Amino acid sequence: MYRLFSILLPFILLMTGCHHVTVQVIPDGADVTVGQDTLRAPADIYVLPFCSAKATISAKGCAPTETTITYSTLSPMEIVLNKQFKAVSEPPEADVFLNGAHIGQTPVEFALPANQEEKAELSFRKSAFKEEKLDFSPATAEAILSAKLKPENPGHLYWTIKPSKYGRAQLVSKMLRAESTFNEPGNIQPVSHVQLTGEQMQILSFVLLPEGDGILASVLVQTQEKPTKHEVWLIHYPTAQPTQNQIIITKGNIDLTPSVTKNSDVLFASNRTGRLDLWKCRLQPADSDKQKLDLVHSSEQIMMNPQIRRDGHTVLVTVYQPDNLAAPQIWSFTLNGPKNILPELFCNGECPAWSPNGRRIAFQNGNPSAIYKIESDGSLLDQLSPKNSPASFKQPAWSPNGKRIAFAANINAPQSQEDTDIWIMDADGSNLTQVTSSQALDDMPVWAPDGKSIFFRSNRNRHWGIWEIQVP
Repeated sequence: MYRLFSILLPFILLMTGCHHVTVQVIPDGADVTVGQDTLRAPADIYVLPFCSAKATISAKGCAPTETTITYSTLSPMEIVLNKQFKAVSEPPEADVFLNGAHIGQTPVEFALPANQEEKAELSFRKSAFKEEKLDFSPATAEAILSAKLKPENPGHLYWTIKPSKYGRAQLVSKMLRAESTFNEPGNIQPVSHVQLTGEQMQILSFVLLPEGDGILASVLVQTQEKPTKHEVWLIHYPTAQPTQNQIIITKGNIDLTPSVTKNSDVLFASNRTGRLDLWKCRLQPADSDKQKLDLVHSSEQIMMNPQIRRDGHTVLVTVYQPDNLAAPQIWSFTLNGPKNILPELFCNGECPAWSPNGRRIAFQNGNPSAIYKIESDGSLLDQLSPKNSPASFKQPAWSPNGKRIAFAANINAPQSQEDTDIWIMDADGSNLTQVTSSQALDDMPVWAPDGKSIFFRSNRNRHWGIWEIQVP
C-alpha cells in the first residue's frame, strides 16, 4: 500500500497544485529541518499555494540559518552557510584584524562563506610583540586558526628550567614586562657587563670568577638548526669586552647552575644522561686538550645548583625527588671523596648559600618562599625574612664579610612572582634596604669581592643581561 502511495504522490501533488523546491546547501551534508522533519541536503520541499514553509539549515562547523520557502520560490534554491572560525593566539588577548578590519581580541570567533575560495588574511597584533599574519582559504581551512606571537625583544620572554618526570629538564616560558627605560630613581645607576643578542636568549644563572677573571654564566641558546632547538651553554665572559671575547665552555646540552672550585673545576647540573645529574669540567682546559667532562653523581634524585664550601670539599646541592617535585631538599656530599660516600639530606629547602667562613648557610623554603639561616651542623634554624609576608624572598647571597645578605624579592608587588628587585638585609634579618626599583625583573644577586657592589640579572633595556650596582 505504501509503495503504491509513493508512486501516486507526484500525481496527487500535481493535481493539487503543490510547488516543489529542491534546497541545495554548501557545504555538502547539511541538514534541512522543516517542522518536525529533518532531511539531508539536497532536500525536496513541497509548498501549497498561499502557504510557506520555514526551513532551518545547519551543518557541523557552520552557523545555522533560517529561510522561508513559498509557492513562488524558484527551484533549485542554493544556500551557502557561513563557516565558523576561532582565532587564538599565544599569548592571548591579541587584537585580530580580518582583511584589515578589527574583529576583537583572541580568542575571538567569526564566520565566512563556506564556499569562499579566495584567500582571507588574519593579522594578530599585541603590544611588545611582532605582528603575525595568516593567509587562509575559508573553504578548506581548519576551524581553529592559531598564531604564536614572537616578542619584539628577548627581554619580554622569561624562561625557566624545571625538573620533570624521570628527572628530565623541562623548559617553560611565560611573558614578562620589559621596559626600554630602566633608570633607578636615585643617583646610583647600574652598569651593564653582559648584554645578550642574537641566538643567546637568557641568562639562567651566573657566578663571578675568582681573581676578577670575569663571569661564568649558564645561557639559554636557540640554535640555527632546522627545526630550531634550545640548548643551555656554559659561557665565560671575560672582564674586558665580555660579549666580544666570550669563551664557550660547554654546548650541545642543557648545562645549568655552574659553581667554580678553588682549582678552577666547574661543577654543574646537566642532562647529558637524559636526566639532570652533577658533572664536572675544567674552566680553562689546556689548548691541546679537548674539554674533559666527568660525571660526579647520578641517582634517582634530581640534583641542581651545587654550592661549594670555601674549603673546596663540602658541597650543598638542591635535590628534587621524582615523586614529589614540589618539595625540594638540600643535600650535602664531599667532592673528591670516596666513591662509596653518598649524599645525605641536610634540610628542606633550595638555593643554599655558604657564609664566607663556612659556618652558616642561608637558603629559601616554602611557598611563598622565605629566607632562613642555619648552622652548618644543622642547628639554630632561624627565619630571616619577615614572617607572614605575602611576598617571596629568594636567592640569598652573603656579603664577603658575612655581615649582610642580598636577595631578590617582590615586596612591592607580591601578586607578581616576576616583579622582583634586589634587596639587602643584615645577617640577623634586620635593616631591609631596597637596592633596585625599576620596572624590570632584577634577581640572582652576587656580591662583588670588595662588598661595595652587587651583580644581578635583569631584563632591563628589553634584553637579558648582567648588571652591577653600587650598594647604597
